[in-house]
Amino acid sequence: MDMGKTCVRIDEKHMQMLGVQSCDIIKISGCRTSGAICLPLDLESKQSHVDIIYHDESSKKIPLVQLSNIVSCNIRGGNVGELVEVSKAQAVKAERIVLGTNRILFSYNKENLALDKLDGMVVSRGDRVDMPHSDSPQTTPFQVLDANPSGDLYIIDKNTRIELSEIPKEAMHMQIPQLNKLLDVIPVVKQIKSEIFTLTFPSIEIYDNGTKFIFYMHEKLSSNQQPFGMAMGRPNIKVWDDLGNSYVVLGYEGHGGHSDMSDFNYGMSGTLVPPLDSKAKELNFVIQEMFWQKIKNPSFVGSAENVGKEPETAFNYMTPADMIIEIIGGPWEFKIQLK
Repeated sequence: MDMGKTCVRIDEKHMQMLGVQSCDIIKISGCRTSGAICLPLDLESKQSHVDIIYHDESSKKIPLVQLSNIVSCNIRGGNVGELVEVSKAQAVKAERIVLGTNRILFSYNKENLALDKLDGMVVSRGDRVDMPHSDSPQTTPFQVLDANPSGDLYIIDKNTRIELSEIPKEAMHMQIPQLNKLLDVIPVVKQIKSEIFTLTFPSIEIYDNGTKFIFYMHEKLSSNQQPFGMAMGRPNIKVWDDLGNSYVVLGYEGHGGHSDMSDFNYGMSGTLVPPLDSKAKELNFVIQEMFWQKIKNPSFVGSAENVGKEPETAFNYMTPADMIIEIIGGPWEFKIQLK
C-alpha cells in the first residue's frame, strides 16, 4: 500500500502524544535521519504477519511504527525491529533537487523516467529515491545529492526542477566501505550477560575509512525456536566520541555459527562510519537493545507431517511471511579508550 512512498504510520494515540496530525511532516532517525509524511495506522496496516516477543517490561512500552519500504531503507538500511526516534518537523519546498546514480550498475533512459511520480515525496540529502519508469514496472535507484533552498528536509512537488547526475558506485546509498588500511587494534574486553545470551566484545579495528567492531554471542535457545529457524541476534547501537561526533553502523556480518540441543554460538562484526576522528580520545558505546528476526521455515515434502502425501506444485513467492521478532532491552553502556 505504501510501497515507494515516504510515509510512516503510527497509532493515532501516539500521534496525539507527538502533536502531529495526519499528513504532517515528521523527522525519523535510525542509523540515518530523514523525513516522512505521518499517517495513522488503519485496519489493513494493523493486519501484520509479525509477532513480537518481549523479554523485558520496558520494551513493551515502546510504541510501534510502520515504515514504508523507502523510509526503512533510508533510515536503517531496510532492517526490521530496530529502534527509531520520531519527532514533529518542518520541510521546505524544493525549488531544485539533484539526483545521482551509477549508470554502470543501473542503466536507464532519461525519457522513460516518470519524474512526476516524485511529487509529494519528503527527502533529505543522502536519501535513496526509487524512480519509476513510465513504460514498465521497473524502478531505478537514485541518491539525493543536493537541494535548494537550504534546509534539512525537502518536499518535492510539481514545480521542483529535477537534475540528474552520474556518481561512482562507491558513493551509492549506504554502501558498506571496503576496509583496507588497518591503522590500529584497540582491546575492549567487555562482556554483557542476560538470562538468554552472553555477548563478548573483544576489540575494535580502526581503518582509514571506517571502524570494525567484533563480538561473540552465546545464546540459550528458546522453546519456540521451531518451526522458526535460528537467527543471529543484532544489537541496536549508538556510538559517539568525546568530541561529539556520531557514528553509525552500516551492516552486520555473521560467521561461525554452531549449536547443540540447548545453545547457539556465533560471531558477528559491524562497520562504523564515518572514519574515527584522529583527535578523539574516547568512544562511547551504547547497546540499546538486542533483537532477533526469525522467519518461519517452510514445510517440505520430507518432513514428518508430509509423509505419504502427494507432492504439491511449488511456486515462488516473496511476501508475506510469518515472522517473529524477539527483543530484550538494555541499555548496556561502556567507554572505549582510544589513546
